[in-house]
Amino acid sequence: MAITGVNLVATGVGTNATSYNVTLSRAIGGNTLALCAVESSFSGDPATPTVTGGGVTWVLVDGYRMDTVGTAYRVSVFRAMAAA
Repeated sequence: MAITGVNLVATGVGTNATSYNVTLSRAIGGNTLALCAVESSFSGDPATPTVTGGGVTWVLVDGYRMDTVGTAYRVSVFRAMAAA
């Protein structure tokens, strides 16, 4: 079975946001894995975000925090699996 990718989520911007609601351009098909990456930046410690929306439950896979002078960044990856 071939692996294919489809861009379902538009980018969004939230100032100091810790929760994101994704808007999908189409429904996630049955038995389909969906991934969502969130980049956060903050002058302090960016909180680990949460993701909702799309009619599925988003689960944090992993996150990585990096520091630069004056700004901290966090990249978090979430997954969701649509039911069959």
